[in-house]
Amino acid sequence: MAFVFRRWRVFLVLNVLAVAGFMTFWAKCNTRSVQAAGPEAPADGKRPRGNGTAQGPSISHEVLLKRLSSLEDVVYRQLNGLSKSLGLIEGFGGRGKGGLPATLSPAEESDAKYLREKYGYNAYLSDRISLDRTIPDHRPSK
Repeated sequence: MAFVFRRWRVFLVLNVLAVAGFMTFWAKCNTRSVQAAGPEAPADGKRPRGNGTAQGPSISHEVLLKRLSSLEDVVYRQLNGLSKSLGLIEGFGGRGKGGLPATLSPAEESDAKYLREKYGYNAYLSDRISLDRTIPDHRPSK
């Protein structure tokens, strides 16, 4: 039960971070568009709607895609750092490094038994094998 609770807690933390990142991105884009409107903007702060051809400067599609990709990089780095601090990813030196077998300690075996019976494979060990591990290349050279 504690395992499920921990998963939900991690899920909620990641969702909160994603929402906070989206709101920060939206706020930055919104302030830039208001600043770009300049002094000719109406007093109520609303810009007239239209297709953007008859108005002044507008955000191009390429600029918007560039901003979204930078936001994606920021969110990935933050989530990756969070998952490492929570022990979900062990990095380059984690279990399974260099193609070596990943094993569990006797204490972990008792925890893994329930998940093995539930899912039909060793989900406990699978969750602990590092995603950023190196494996040897056994392909024949040309």
